[in-house]
Amino acid sequence: MEFQSEHIVLFNTLQIRYYGIIIVVAMLIAATVAARLAKRDGRDPDHVWGALTWAIIPAIILSRLWFIFTPSRELLAQGMDTAWFFQNFFNTQNGAIAIWSGGLSIFGAVLGGGLGAYVYMRRNKLPVGRGSTLRASCCRSVRRLGALPTTSTRNCTVR
Repeated sequence: MEFQSEHIVLFNTLQIRYYGIIIVVAMLIAATVAARLAKRDGRDPDHVWGALTWAIIPAIILSRLWFIFTPSRELLAQGMDTAWFFQNFFNTQNGAIAIWSGGLSIFGAVLGGGLGAYVYMRRNKLPVGRGSTLRASCCRSVRRLGALPTTSTRNCTVR
C-alpha cells in the first residue's frame, strides 16, 4: 500500500481516493444512526439499510449524468461538452463511463440516491409521504450529526 497526496494505491493498480472513503464512512454513520432511531421508534431498521443499498447505484449513475449534462467552464474550454462525452462514451480516460477519472456531481448523487430510496420504499409498500419511517429517521440522523437546532427539522417528525 502506497500513500499519495490524493489517493491510496493498492496492488500498484487500484487507486482509492480519500474523498471516496470519507463519503462511504459518512453514509455508514448516517445509516447506522438512522437505523438506531428507527429501532428506537419501533420500526424496522433493516429498511434503512435496504434503502441505502438501493440508493447507491442510481446515485452514482445520476451523479455522472449530471456532470456530463452540466459540464464546467474548464471542461467547455477544453472542448469537452455534453456531445463530446457521448461521442467518446467508451474512452476510459475521460469518456462518459470514466467515473474513476473524476466528474461526479453531488446534485445528481442526491437525486439518484433519493430516487433509489423511493423505488425501494414503493416496492416494500412503505409510506413515502410526510410520516415515512425512512425519511423521519434520516432527517433525525442528519439533524443530530449536523448539530442543527430541532426547530429547523419541523417537517421531519413522525406523528
